[in-house]
Amino acid sequence: MWGRKEDQSNGAETLASASQASARPSEAPPRPAAAPPKPTAPAPAPPRAGTSRIGQSINFEGEIHSEEDVLVDGSVDGSISVPKHSVVIGSESKVRATIEAHSVLIRGQVEGKINASEKVEISKTGRFKGDLITRRLEIHDGAVFVGSSAVHQAKPAAPAPAPPPEKKAEPKPPAAPAPPPRAASQPDKRAEAAPKRPVPPARPAPAVKPAPPKPVPTPTIPQRPLTKP
Repeated sequence: MWGRKEDQSNGAETLASASQASARPSEAPPRPAAAPPKPTAPAPAPPRAGTSRIGQSINFEGEIHSEEDVLVDGSVDGSISVPKHSVVIGSESKVRATIEAHSVLIRGQVEGKINASEKVEISKTGRFKGDLITRRLEIHDGAVFVGSSAVHQAKPAAPAPAPPPEKKAEPKPPAAPAPPPRAASQPDKRAEAAPKRPVPPARPAPAVKPAPPKPVPTPTIPQRPLTKP
C-alpha cells in the first residue's frame, strides 16, 4: 500500500511539470527599442526669495518701480525701474519698455531701451530690438540683437588724497646737566679744609661794688634877726 501512494504522487507531479513545460513559450518576443526623448523647452527659472513676478496671464501697462528683483513671464508695455536689482525676461514674455536695472537677462522678446549698470545677457532664445547701455554685454549663439549698444568700462575710483607732509620739529639746544644731588650725610669738604681757630677763654665779669649811701641833707630853717623893742 505504501508503495502505491508514492507511485500515484510521482505520476501527478510528472504530469504537472509536463503541462507547464508545454505552456511556456520557447523564446520570448523581442521588445521594441525605446524612442529617444523629445527635447523640451527650458523651464523658466523659479523666482528667488524677494522677487516680484509678473505671471504669463498678466498684461501690464504702466511704470514698475521695485526694491527687489523683477521676473517677467507675461507682457509689459511701459517702463521697469530697479536700479539696484536685476530684471529677468522669461522665454514666453513680450516686453516693450524702457528698462533701468543693475543687470538684465533676456530669454523672450524685448523692444525698447536698456540701461544696465553691470551686465546685459541675451540667451539663445532671446530677441532684443533697440538701444542698450551697459558695462558688460554677453550674447549667446542663436540670440537676435537688432540695434545699437554702448559698452563702457567702470569708472576707476578716485585716489584718496595724500596726507599733508608732517612738520619736522626743530632741534632744541641740549639742556645743561643738572648738578648731582649732595648726600645729607656727606660733610662739606670746605669746612674740613679751613683751619679751626682757638676759642679764647671767657673772662670773668668784674665785681660790682655797692655804692655808699648818700647823706640826707637836713632842712635849714631861716632865722629872723632879733629887733629890739
